[in-house]
Amino acid sequence: CNESLRKVKTTDLLFHLYYFMNEKLGQVSFNLPRPGEALVEKPFSEATAQLMDEEEVWRLTGSAHAHTLGLLTHCRKRVDKVGRRLLEKEVLERTDMVELPFMEKITYEELVEGTGGLEEDTALPEGLQRW
Repeated sequence: CNESLRKVKTTDLLFHLYYFMNEKLGQVSFNLPRPGEALVEKPFSEATAQLMDEEEVWRLTGSAHAHTLGLLTHCRKRVDKVGRRLLEKEVLERTDMVELPFMEKITYEELVEGTGGLEEDTALPEGLQRW
């Protein structure tokens, strides 16, 4: 869970460092290294970094947290089912997640039917075909 939260914060931070919009700063864009490359020097001042951190990243992370909490609260019975199964098995397989929280079974094809444009490919992604 901590690793997932760290990834969310890092992804959010990198996105907002590259495309930053703020009433105080305006719209700015910073050149950042690609994933895996070292950041030798920040392309902005410490004051700008603090403003970005305080106002934007925390606001968005807080918003995502509130949305997630609302979703978990709304789906409490389903979340509890998953929790009980985790206590029984420790590791959940795909079949557990398909079986547990959803009352109505739906296929991927039914889910995407009628979505996307005519030229958009809504076929099941290759990585999920054997899942």
